[in-house]
Amino acid sequence: MNDTDQVLIVEGYMDAISLYQAGIRNVAASLGTALTENQCQLITRYTKNVVLSYDSDSAGIKAALRGIDVMRSSNANVRILHVTGGKDPDEFVKKYGKEEFLKLVNSAAPSTEFVLEMMKKNFNLSDNLDIIEYIRSCVPVLKKLGAVEQDLYVKKLASEFDISEHAILTEIASDESRQSASYQKNLRERKEFNTDSFGNDERLEVSILYILTRDVRYLDTFREDDIEFRTALGREFYDVANKLILQNRMSEININDIYKELDPEDEKALKKILSLIRIGADESSYYRECYVKYAQMHYGEKIIELQNAIAVAEKLGNEEEISRLAMQLQDIEDKRRKVR
Repeated sequence: MNDTDQVLIVEGYMDAISLYQAGIRNVAASLGTALTENQCQLITRYTKNVVLSYDSDSAGIKAALRGIDVMRSSNANVRILHVTGGKDPDEFVKKYGKEEFLKLVNSAAPSTEFVLEMMKKNFNLSDNLDIIEYIRSCVPVLKKLGAVEQDLYVKKLASEFDISEHAILTEIASDESRQSASYQKNLRERKEFNTDSFGNDERLEVSILYILTRDVRYLDTFREDDIEFRTALGREFYDVANKLILQNRMSEININDIYKELDPEDEKALKKILSLIRIGADESSYYRECYVKYAQMHYGEKIIELQNAIAVAEKLGNEEEISRLAMQLQDIEDKRRKVR
């Protein structure tokens, strides 16, 4: 592919300048800001082929994921460039030259492949339950793809984990059916959300974490109650809070200190959720309400996962695995009953 039929988007102005000086002219810099729809529409007037180059740290990965969504909404063909050795394009092209850098560009991963690989990092793929959860987490990504691309990645996932393509396609169809049936209900929940209703996973996790603004000792309570923060915003809130508490030995957290550590989009999302939450005078009752909702949801998900894993083990005739999973299932069901 020649320079006139693709654009390379980098983060910093020094990246863009160094590449341009090296003779790579089809380059633009986002300068650390999120790509907008208007920018993407302007880019795709000239080419549909876009290569995104972002740092490999968490902020860079977030920026790349957001860039993928926005660029794909403009019908662009998006690939992700990984600069080896932790170097940025500026450093790499100065050290190794134009031709070596162009080899990296030509080997840039398709955006869907990049997204699925990033998602893998959240799972232990030597564990059957995590494999099931990983495949299910892939479903929303696969649903967004065109028929040909979806078929390609369904085949790849099926081959990688030795499961049938039919099983993955069934998950996709089931998810679409659930979403269609619950569409109006979800709209109502968004409109009617109030402090007595902890709706989706993200809002519930933020609601739990918000109590740290009253008493940081609840951080120990989270661990004792085996609470996991699995949404992106929940994990970010938890990690920042944990760092601030350990560094400064605070007795309570100022929410503004949390905001300062987040990127603008996460800060905006967190503020929106927190504007609808009130702890009230009775902290323990507030936490108990949050925890019961969390436990019911969390244990319910685990029960379904274990039931599915048992069904798979039964098909394979693995009696030892069936026995192990059945004991786990009994333990989770007991815990769920105690919470009630």
